[in-house]
Amino acid sequence: MLAEPAKVTTFDPILAYQSTDLRAIDLIGGRLFSYDKDGTVGPGLAQSGTAAPDQLSWTFPLRPDLKFSDGSALTATDVVASLERVRTDPTNVYSALTSAWKLVSAVDPQTVRIDLNVPSPKLESVLSYPVTTIVPAAHAADPKFYNAPVSAGMFTLASWGGGAEAKFVRNENYWGAKPIVKNITMTGVTDNSTRISQVRSGQVNFAADISPSLIDQVTAPAKLVTAQLRGFYSLVPNNTVAPFNDFGVRKAISLAVDRDQINKIAWHGKSQPLAGFWPPNVDGYDKNVPTGRDLDGAKAALRGTPCEQGCTSDLYFTSGYPGEPEMATVIKQNLADIGITLNLQNLDPTTLYSRLADGKVPMTILLVWDYVNQPSGLLNYALQQGGSQANFSFYNSPEMNQLIDQANQQSGDQLKETLAKIDALFVKDVPYANLTPYPSFSAANLPEQGLVTESDSATYVFKLQ
Repeated sequence: MLAEPAKVTTFDPILAYQSTDLRAIDLIGGRLFSYDKDGTVGPGLAQSGTAAPDQLSWTFPLRPDLKFSDGSALTATDVVASLERVRTDPTNVYSALTSAWKLVSAVDPQTVRIDLNVPSPKLESVLSYPVTTIVPAAHAADPKFYNAPVSAGMFTLASWGGGAEAKFVRNENYWGAKPIVKNITMTGVTDNSTRISQVRSGQVNFAADISPSLIDQVTAPAKLVTAQLRGFYSLVPNNTVAPFNDFGVRKAISLAVDRDQINKIAWHGKSQPLAGFWPPNVDGYDKNVPTGRDLDGAKAALRGTPCEQGCTSDLYFTSGYPGEPEMATVIKQNLADIGITLNLQNLDPTTLYSRLADGKVPMTILLVWDYVNQPSGLLNYALQQGGSQANFSFYNSPEMNQLIDQANQQSGDQLKETLAKIDALFVKDVPYANLTPYPSFSAANLPEQGLVTESDSATYVFKLQ
């Protein structure tokens, strides 16, 4: 039994952006490539990937005799239908990830080809993301199919129906080594203290995403599980809504926020301040970006803005995710020092993300992460236009978009230089204020050692047979 901060809301890979949904899809989803808990990418349904000499196409031979969890054959036709939906469906929240794709086609029943508009050296990494989950071609375009989907991951969905619990059973047709555990239930428990008490009592075996302020409550027989994920928490204003469409207001907010205080209070000192775009465990991180609070600079930035004489806004967050209530309290105090009054609005994760997608939130605290150490993911979710609208900031900079396009095509020293330019432009434009990297805390109480060894933002790691 796995206790999540929210219930599963969708099994559609192109619509899923909550942590709970991504973890659920990862349980059932087969993809051409896969990543481990360290972010290393390796073969999945594909045996390998080979780029053409001009780097404008890749071919992927599939493993022999692949099957979906229902026992039906999985062929290149299914891969093409699944990935073409990812490439072309306008509702895909990860559409920027596939902007380089020109066409996905089948060379033969066992071989897939992806033609590109521009080189994409990290294509294998992109093909490991949950959004690229492979489903049967006959159902790929049917939205109703994703209420009870079939794929080719370690588990298959046994029951859900949109309720608080989703039940899974081991996929006996899985191509690789199978997990020890045969049955899993994911249940949504929004209250942090309740998740911890349930794992201590043995009512659940794993409680994901617990608040660091409650770590001391994780006592025997429960054990604390920690991970440093490739992401960050941010204070995100909607750049299209007054007063946050004013650069000076956004700059003042970033300068007024006390990141050291946030780390101390929200994370009990277990994270660190972050003001640049790249987190410390991702290429591009610059330790020299100033993170200290600058009240004088913040007040100067407000001169001539709609907030020069003070202003008021709602700040949305969710107590379903760790640290956010504590961050909200600190931020409210910080911004009061420059005359910005915040009304705190605590919503459940499902409601919050629904409002974000509709553009109805003026400012919010958000978490964003990537699965592997490569730039495309974070750039897609957090800076580029698409389904996630640049981390729901609705920031849209032609200069930034050009840099992102370059980064997606580069490697080596060229990529390093472009990542530095992206970081510098992020600091200059201040579309939002990064606060801290993302440390993850969970609690485990396992009936058998090693059933679940770790959980990060999109993966449960199981001991295999």
